[in-house]
Amino acid sequence: MSGHGGSGFVLTPHKLSMCLLLQAYVLPSAWSRPLSLLSSPIRHQLALFLLDLSKAVDGFLEPTLIELEQLLKEALGDVGEVLAQQLASRLLTFLSPEDIFTFVLSLRG
Repeated sequence: MSGHGGSGFVLTPHKLSMCLLLQAYVLPSAWSRPLSLLSSPIRHQLALFLLDLSKAVDGFLEPTLIELEQLLKEALGDVGEVLAQQLASRLLTFLSPEDIFTFVLSLRG
């Protein structure tokens, strides 16, 4: 038994970013005040953005953080820019694997 095959789930920066964005959608109060006050149409746009980005297709290449930030800005305008800035700030708070583990556990509710 090899133990560690290459076909298992791998947590990538993109997947961590998606988890953070999903948290912003589901629990906007966990983020800054502007995000907790998102209008219904903007929340709907964010939901569609997350759905589009989470669809698995053959040959999908995960976007870099810079590309993800640009996609947010294109999809959500000024709100996307604020969200991109906060996403980058949140990613910088992960200083160790334990920080990531604690965050992932917090998503369970």
